[in-house]
Formats: sequence, structure tokens, C-alpha cells
Amino acid sequence: MNAAAIPTGECLVPERPPRPKIHWVRVEDILSAEHHKPVAVEGASSEPDHHEVLHISVSAQDSIVWYSDVFCFRVLTLEPDETACNITNAPAQPFHRQFPSKDYEWQIASGPAVREAIGYTYKMQFQTAEGRLIDPHLIVRK
Repeated sequence: MNAAAIPTGECLVPERPPRPKIHWVRVEDILSAEHHKPVAVEGASSEPDHHEVLHISVSAQDSIVWYSDVFCFRVLTLEPDETACNITNAPAQPFHRQFPSKDYEWQIASGPAVREAIGYTYKMQFQTAEGRLIDPHLIVRK
């Protein structure tokens, strides 16, 4: 390369894209003492536990790792939340990885979300090996 072709002034550098964020969500933290409802016990409520919604970004390639130090769990359902938005055009799965899973695990990684899921809210339902139901919700953002 010719030395005269090298710019001597300020160099224009493209803006760095956002780095992917991995949300580490401890399942025990979702289960607070007042919301802990074992469904296997006679007379106990079968309603899942409720908590705050998790936001993930497609453009940042966010992903989620749900994990537990106490119990194994699995994904029973993952579907668009019709109570939160119009789900007519919502993809059935917000992630490239397919859910639900029949296997119990100590941790489950989502992988990045698909672009078609932007703007939709999804509800999941986890089940612990002991029968507890947990229902995390997530919103897919641009």
C-alpha cells in the first residue's frame, strides 16, 4: 500500500454492535416463599407462580440461561401470551431452539430469539421434578 494513501487525520471507525447479553435466571429466585405452591399435594393450588417479565433483545442476540442449584426442571410449554398481545402473527417459538423439553435439567439455555418474535410476549411453564409449576414470561424486543 502506498504510504500517501494512509489517512493521517481522524480515522472513521464503525460503531461497535452491542455485545450479546446472557441473562442468568436462577429458578429458585422466581419461587418466593409466598408463591411456592407444590402441585403434587392434595388440595394445593395448581396455578403457577407469577413474577416480573424478562425482556430480551434480538438485535443484541440476548439469550437466557435458566438454572437451579436446588432442583431439576423442564419446560412444559412455551407459547405466545394471548392476554398480553394480539398473537395472530406471533411465531409459535420465540427462539431458534425448540421447546418444550421432556427431559429434566439443572440448566436450560434459550439461545437467541428469532426476529419474527419481536414485539410479542411469551409465557413459559416450567415443572420441577417435585411437581412445582413456575411460569416465567418474556418480551422479545428489537
